[in-house]
Amino acid sequence: MLERVTPLLEELCAATGETVVLGKRSGSSVTYLNVIESGNSIRYSAQVGEHKPLHSSSAGKALLGAMPPEERAALLGALKLTRVTPNTIVRREALEKDLAAGAKRGWYATRGENVADVHALGAPVRIDGESYALVLAGPAHRIESALKTHAAALLRTVKALEAKR
Repeated sequence: MLERVTPLLEELCAATGETVVLGKRSGSSVTYLNVIESGNSIRYSAQVGEHKPLHSSSAGKALLGAMPPEERAALLGALKLTRVTPNTIVRREALEKDLAAGAKRGWYATRGENVADVHALGAPVRIDGESYALVLAGPAHRIESALKTHAAALLRTVKALEAKR
């Protein structure tokens, strides 16, 4: 599966100039399965195999947002919303509101919630019947200045991934 999808992840990285991550839920965290790092000297740097909290990462928010409501509510009830940075959402009601806004947009965001000064966009994607998260991450100033175009590129890539067999 990773061999099939990597070219599309590389295209998204090239089109946006930002780091692209494919992740999957593993219990109460997200595990990074593939990372295509930006070529910019200032970038979000990540490693395959890293684990990130569901509540503070855009990958985690995308995966939470894609869950059936009952399953999400049960998981959120059991999650400890630990503060990772000063911007981390640590109140369940605020997280649920943030997830609802993401669902309405079609993509989820973190603004320095997992890594200070890093903003990221995440979207759920189904590949081979499994749920994954596709993420675009980079320095806050670059992500925010190109938010609409980056979100559109992310969603185009999600559609292409879901169509790829």
